[in-house]
Amino acid sequence: MTTGRIIASMCHGSGFAHKAINDYVRSLEYVDVNGVVQTIKDSFELHAALGCFGLLGIITHVTYEVNKMTFAVMRPRKVKTMLAIPPPDTCQVPEALHVETSSEELQEAIAEFERRAEQDYYTEWSWFSYQSDVLVNTWSTVSDSEGQQDYTTPTQTFLQWIASWQSQLLATGNMAVLSPLTTDPDNLEIKTKLPNALHFRRGRHYARARNMALELPIPSSPTDKNRPDWTTVRKAWWSVIDLVYRSANSPMRLAMDMRITGDSDIIMAPQRGNNHGTVAIEIGSIIDTVTEEEWQTFCQGLVDALITLAPEGRLRPHWGKEWVNMRFRGLPAREYIKTVAYKNEIPECLAVLEKIGKRQGWTLKDLHKKFSNNLLDDLFFCDTQAHT
Repeated sequence: MTTGRIIASMCHGSGFAHKAINDYVRSLEYVDVNGVVQTIKDSFELHAALGCFGLLGIITHVTYEVNKMTFAVMRPRKVKTMLAIPPPDTCQVPEALHVETSSEELQEAIAEFERRAEQDYYTEWSWFSYQSDVLVNTWSTVSDSEGQQDYTTPTQTFLQWIASWQSQLLATGNMAVLSPLTTDPDNLEIKTKLPNALHFRRGRHYARARNMALELPIPSSPTDKNRPDWTTVRKAWWSVIDLVYRSANSPMRLAMDMRITGDSDIIMAPQRGNNHGTVAIEIGSIIDTVTEEEWQTFCQGLVDALITLAPEGRLRPHWGKEWVNMRFRGLPAREYIKTVAYKNEIPECLAVLEKIGKRQGWTLKDLHKKFSNNLLDDLFFCDTQAHT
């Protein structure tokens, strides 16, 4: 995946304190519709330019503002599924995942989950279908470099790539790639430069997979309007597990990943307006192991489950994943995007692009003709004839 691709689809990172990746871009250089190299640095204009799906032109340079290098202290752990993210109601836990626990232990697990979600620098939970454990990968950073190591080593990277390749052949998922579930010691600790800790296992990104991700706003707590309601996050997580166990032959042949992020100032970003944060839930499967109908039915089940937890129009898909064949509250996805989820944001984004064009010597019609496609025609230029 290229930097331009990350920008065009407004990818998110992870961590309650962090906005979307595009929010940290301070300068964007591109070749416009007239073949002229242009640069945008104004924050108001960047909020539209960094979320227009490539309509401005060909991106040539991106300037990010980053903090001074810090070091991640990683302690990936496998935790019983019922305790990693405790269910709002233990009655909904499938028998295979149920563990005997006291109410005090359950409250401690809830408190630990909320601490990780709200305070850790990076937050990610992964659950593979029918597994009794969850991979909990949340960590914070330190400025001291003592004891840091290059992670992964070339040998580890190669072995993890091999594991990913094998998993595609065996259609058993990436359990080997995420080896803390099976082989790493319980007290494993890795201190490494922060960029090395992001997606801490290599190889998985080489796997050919089906993916859909949804972004759900976290509401305010009913007891404290200044804090997020983590119960909604727990409900969302267990909705997926319930969906897997209700499927006779679950099409989710890889994993569910969940991350907590902040909001975003990018006009078309799914996280925009989520003042108490965002929960991003992604489901994955291996290509050719499920039929198209099985996969689409499962994805629709996820949409139907999560949309009940969101205010009207606030459940939004990750732009770079699968979503166009879904229905949201009965509406086809494209119609839902245009008329509900982004009904105000689309004209707002186009207005800013039009302002940029007046200064740079092009029009929205020029962008439509040169850089649009069928999907963007439908979302942004529905009053004009679509491309063929």
